[in-house]
Amino acid sequence: MKSKYYITALFILSSLLLWTACSDSSTGNIPDDLTGESVTYELIPANDSSIDGKVTFDERVDGDVQVTIELNGLEEEEEYRVGVYNNSAIEEGGLLIDLKSVEGSAGESNLIITVDEDGESITYDDLLESNAHIRVYLSGDTDTILAHADIGGNALTGESLELELEEVDESGVSGEIRFHERENGTVLAVIELSGISGAESPIAHLHEAESDADLFIFEPVDSETGISRSQMAELEDGTPFGFDDLDELHAHIKIFPSESDDTVLARADLGSADEE
Repeated sequence: MKSKYYITALFILSSLLLWTACSDSSTGNIPDDLTGESVTYELIPANDSSIDGKVTFDERVDGDVQVTIELNGLEEEEEYRVGVYNNSAIEEGGLLIDLKSVEGSAGESNLIITVDEDGESITYDDLLESNAHIRVYLSGDTDTILAHADIGGNALTGESLELELEEVDESGVSGEIRFHERENGTVLAVIELSGISGAESPIAHLHEAESDADLFIFEPVDSETGISRSQMAELEDGTPFGFDDLDELHAHIKIFPSESDDTVLARADLGSADEE
């Protein structure tokens, strides 16, 4: 049975650019110090946290950026830190902009930013084009991320491609893979599997259909949750890769028990391979 895939526009359970709005100052609803350009990013919980919220960036007339942080699910006696970090939320990245602290009893914070951590000027347009994400964590514990959001070029557009991962040889493993388009054209790939608990370190590969060569190796699947998240910006040979390239592939996605075991547990066809 061939995999079926379709492209949808939807709200994603990951960090998503909710809206970018340009308002008419003639309405009288915009303070004199703001241009009306504004973008809001939803924060989603991480690491079994119950914290969520949103961060809004408003462009100021003087070129600076006004930041409004609103958090939910905080413990009143705690202090939380918020920062903008390089790269997407599923990648490692250093601190780009410290957005300071939010008191648990307040749940909100407002500030104006003008420069990044290196002292370089930062503008509203810079944030919209940035390769960055926002993290929330307890003060003094930067290792445990409580909520996050991809921003700028890493925000999701709402366009996605979904494929069914079908069980092979009664393995008991099946699921789906979703490719989400980012604003910068790259891809967030999310794999969700069921029946994978018996595998030690399951892994997924994207293989060229004819040669079976590795095109891309996805991040390992968590054997407890069955989930893997990968950033796709280039293939294994260094070729740049984006969401628009998915339909041009002639490839298969295969799920293996581990990197050393080539038993195929589940698979899906991608691009022209799905039409065979």
